[in-house]
Amino acid sequence: MKKFGLKNGLEIVLDKRETNSLTVMALIKSGSNDERPKKLGLSHFLEHLVFNGPKNVSKKELSHRIYKIGGEFNAFTSNNVTVYYVKILPKHLHTALKTIQDLIVNAFFKKREIEHERKIIISEIHKLRDTPEREIFDFLLDSLFPNHVFGNNVIGDEKTVNGITKKDIEAHYRKHYVANNMALFFSGKFEEENVMNEVNQLFGHVKSRKIERIFPRLPSNSRTQRIIERNVNQAHLAVGFKVPNCFSKESLALELICAYLGGGLAAVLPQEIREKRGLAYSVNTSLDMQKEYGLFTVYCGVQKENIEKVKKIIKKEFEKLKANPLTQNKLNEIKTYYEGNLKIKQDDSLRIAKTDLYLHLRNEESLNEFLSKVLKVSSLDIQKAAKKYLNFDEGSTVIISSKNQ
Repeated sequence: MKKFGLKNGLEIVLDKRETNSLTVMALIKSGSNDERPKKLGLSHFLEHLVFNGPKNVSKKELSHRIYKIGGEFNAFTSNNVTVYYVKILPKHLHTALKTIQDLIVNAFFKKREIEHERKIIISEIHKLRDTPEREIFDFLLDSLFPNHVFGNNVIGDEKTVNGITKKDIEAHYRKHYVANNMALFFSGKFEEENVMNEVNQLFGHVKSRKIERIFPRLPSNSRTQRIIERNVNQAHLAVGFKVPNCFSKESLALELICAYLGGGLAAVLPQEIREKRGLAYSVNTSLDMQKEYGLFTVYCGVQKENIEKVKKIIKKEFEKLKANPLTQNKLNEIKTYYEGNLKIKQDDSLRIAKTDLYLHLRNEESLNEFLSKVLKVSSLDIQKAAKKYLNFDEGSTVIISSKNQ
């Protein structure tokens, strides 16, 4: 990757590849971590609103601009970022970048559109309650970070979304959608000179402002178990553990631990829980690495009567990993899987852009540099990280199940 910076502080990341497409991605370094309790869902609300188009362009016109050239565009919001992207044929670079400019620089908020999107978001909240395998992670964050911004629900709830005003939206936009809080990614096929000319023309004038983020101290580790009753046909179990942030050397060992325990059907937990015993259909692990903290999670979709059995298996595999270092053959197998799983996704400009975003947030210079660090991790490194962070009885557990199940 090549990295540049404009005078106004806007970061440019270029990753030129021989692909058939080009993805232009805009990063806003702001998410639910920047919200007050009574305004939860503000960043996500804003993400919805910018797709209504700038002052003199309708939502329909904006969508048709990309649709008619066979492209796609979308966005997502998380705890720490809001991201917009356009994927097109390389010859449509200007159209893609102009669309990104209209979304994040030329946004215009009409009261009628705000009320329209509010209804859509409330419907989305209701839909989320019908998707417990997603909702459970909101409960888990709240359990791991009680009364802390890191536990904020990205989408908010019906009360907070109804309380967000046009003034709130405009203030949040003016504060966070500034040049020194943005980055533009170009992943796939392009000519560097053309990209830089377009960027300077369309984004060189964007203003900057000083942004300070001082987060409260993280809550201390404490074991919690939360049971939520829902009208569901199967129970859902999630167990979460706080781990170091993305800049820690231990985070590299945790990448391999995550792959070893739950990276695909052949990993340890899916084999022990699903394949050998038939106790669950969905079994996976995830690793959320941010600048301020890391989060390691195990998730299972399981019948209520099997929850305790599954918890014991997870704990047993944690203890085995801590008791004995992985053999060299097993370590090599996990590294081969991790490398292949990451590299095989690099055949599409959108997937490349998402990887570039992940690497950029970790201050990594390239995929190969990051992989070289991961591939140097030893069995002892993995054992040490497991001993330090995967203590089952100190994790937070959330269960969603039916009362009468």
